[in-house]
Amino acid sequence: MNLTFPENKKILVVLPAIAALFIAFIPTLKYQWPLGWDIIYHVQYAHVYATYGFTLTDPLLNAPSGQQMGYPPLFHLLIAGLGTVFGVDFFQVARFLQPVMATSLVLSVSYVAYRFYGEIAGASAGFLMLSSYLVGRMVLPLPENLALIFIPLAVYFYYSSIKNKDIKPALLGGVFFCLVILTHQPATLCLSLIIIGITLLELIVYRNLAVFKNFLSFFAALIVLMVLGVVALQIMAPQILQGLSGQILLLLSKSSSLVSNRPLSLWGYFGNLGFLVIIFSVIGGIVALKKHRRKDLLMLVWVIAMILLSNSYWFGISVISYRVIIYLLIPLSMLGGLGITFIINSLEDYQEKLHESPDNEGISENESSHNSDIPMKGSSNEESSSKIKEYPVKKYPIISSPKLGAVFLIIIYLICAVSGVLTVTNPKVTNFGVKNVYGTVQISPPSQSEVDLANWFRENGNTSRSMLISNQFAGMFVSTVSGMPMHYDFDYFSIKGLPISERQKEDIGYVVFDKRLVLSPQGNEFILKKVDSEFYPLYYSTVDIPSYIDQIMPDNSHKAYENQDFIVFQMDY
Repeated sequence: MNLTFPENKKILVVLPAIAALFIAFIPTLKYQWPLGWDIIYHVQYAHVYATYGFTLTDPLLNAPSGQQMGYPPLFHLLIAGLGTVFGVDFFQVARFLQPVMATSLVLSVSYVAYRFYGEIAGASAGFLMLSSYLVGRMVLPLPENLALIFIPLAVYFYYSSIKNKDIKPALLGGVFFCLVILTHQPATLCLSLIIIGITLLELIVYRNLAVFKNFLSFFAALIVLMVLGVVALQIMAPQILQGLSGQILLLLSKSSSLVSNRPLSLWGYFGNLGFLVIIFSVIGGIVALKKHRRKDLLMLVWVIAMILLSNSYWFGISVISYRVIIYLLIPLSMLGGLGITFIINSLEDYQEKLHESPDNEGISENESSHNSDIPMKGSSNEESSSKIKEYPVKKYPIISSPKLGAVFLIIIYLICAVSGVLTVTNPKVTNFGVKNVYGTVQISPPSQSEVDLANWFRENGNTSRSMLISNQFAGMFVSTVSGMPMHYDFDYFSIKGLPISERQKEDIGYVVFDKRLVLSPQGNEFILKKVDSEFYPLYYSTVDIPSYIDQIMPDNSHKAYENQDFIVFQMDY
């Protein structure tokens, strides 16, 4: 029996999105909190917008002065809007967004690959995305993943505008570009480089000076957005407009500057992108080079731009390569879809040659007995002619492929789906920690002690004062849940013997110690050691905190709360 696909070929394009939905639901239903630590401060930003309206400063961080927002607002406004309208906790909104965003991202890639290379390429590109180890990042509720949904669409509409010599698609692509700008800074940089690369391709290879019209049309939406935004802020909130230039510079600096490089080895690329993506994208890349159509060259430019960006340390620019390769995964998956399409077509051509062979060369006796529409060797000319007229030889449509091609696709798609399931069920993907010289500290998902601490502050904390905490990763969660401002200078303001007036000036009301942050072997004298880690420092004690509470408890304070991992001292003023 021949395995055939539905006559409606386009249904294939949505299959990987459906698979992504089920895969993303696995960790979503398993954990009661959204995945990742980053979502904690994104939810905090959403709370700030919901409480204070549009602002450039987060008053819950770096109290009492506050801290400038580090991200564009679209993702946080989405969480705040959904949570407010439906009356749902913002953390649960973010949790709900995990399968929605993962599905939308895969569907976006599948759709654009389909528009470039057809139905099989579209479906294959989506499944190849799922085969990558980066699927563990795609299920995280992050602004980056929201921006990634828009990037393939923006690129496709810009290409369509150039191909069809029509500025309308470029205008639509520009709208998606604006959505990216309002969502994530590095994504904005990546999309800008892709658009510039495509424009240079048109100028250098095709001598197409008219591309400037498409280029300007693409950025027209941004210009309109900027003008409308400035006018609206001038009318409604001129004080925000005054600080906006500094905020824009901050966002740009965050997207283009890092303290240190974190390059990936060649094996790191293979391990994160996945061997299926690499193998089929190489095949697709060879096909693209041979055909060198406009869309093929565009895809190669896209890949090259992202490879260069992920290795920008070659040019003296610091970069976290792991964070960039998810942008590389998108065009590689599309090229992989082209590679799989090429293999399917080659299998079909092979099958077709067998059917067209008058001598049945290469067909087994068993196959011949089951294919009566092929003239048998030794048949009369009249009989052969009759057979050919009754069963005319015709090309098989790509989607309605013979058994061999269909089985090949099904096997590849199943491998991709199973790989995605194995990735999201791996604890290394769902549990997050930060490393330092003394080991690894888990920061997500929040422990029961962290939840209890946050609930205590929500019920008993005085939010007109701030807290100091030795584990600021846990402090971020506590601050987000309870609305308690967090002070940063723990190493100075937590020490015993500090005049009470010093803390009073800073409105510090609580000092919190994480009892897990203790050096080994322990000593007999309390010493606080500041240890740098990613994003926040951690403060380790040289003694067991409950056993040496007299040495540790700040002056003019009392123990207000304690659980398995934390102890809270409240200031008496």
